[in-house]
Amino acid sequence: MINKRNEVEKPQYVETNRHAELVSASPIKVEIAGQTRNDGSKACRVYINDINDTQYFDNVPLAAWNFYIDGYQPAQKWLKDRKSRTLNYEDIRHYQKMIVALNETGEVMGEIDKIMNKENALWT
Repeated sequence: MINKRNEVEKPQYVETNRHAELVSASPIKVEIAGQTRNDGSKACRVYINDINDTQYFDNVPLAAWNFYIDGYQPAQKWLKDRKSRTLNYEDIRHYQKMIVALNETGEVMGEIDKIMNKENALWT
């Protein structure tokens, strides 16, 4: 992990459904911008460096990773736009917050769809 002073800290894994956890043993430089690996669950790992598979965001909800806004997939585009750039602490926190926002937006949209489907069923 990288702290607020851009110092590398020992990587830690904290299982949570709220945000993507960064796992890294060195400063983060985006090289492959979003290769994913999925074990069949509703979350994936987003690898951002292909040197030795040690730099990735873990526990990224697939709903957030695949979410579209106006033809773009923001979780993927954000990383691609930063290819060959070293991410600082603020960049990492921003990406984590973005993943949470995309995931929660998808959940709210799903709830709205359920309500609308019920309402439509009442009128038919």
